[in-house]
Amino acid sequence: MFKPRRDIGTPPSQSPRIDLDAARKKAAREIVSEGAGSRGVFTLPSPPPLEKKSKEAMAMEKAIKPDCRTAYASMGLLAVPVLVASAIAADGSCRW
Repeated sequence: MFKPRRDIGTPPSQSPRIDLDAARKKAAREIVSEGAGSRGVFTLPSPPPLEKKSKEAMAMEKAIKPDCRTAYASMGLLAVPVLVASAIAADGSCRW
């Protein structure tokens, strides 16, 4: 019922051979094609695309923010760094 493989297959001189050099080249090509976008040591996932806000949504966000002239009035001179950061940032904590 069970026969050894030597009795069934082809003689050892005619057995198929593996071309190691071709296998290495193929593996190298696959590795290079995988990292076509990034050649660095670490691969960072790309951020999800930002959704575009409608004009109405932007107007609502701007209306919700407090006025910069009154928002930090109680802080005195300590409010200067916060106001500068708010002026530089695209979506600051207050509106001018």
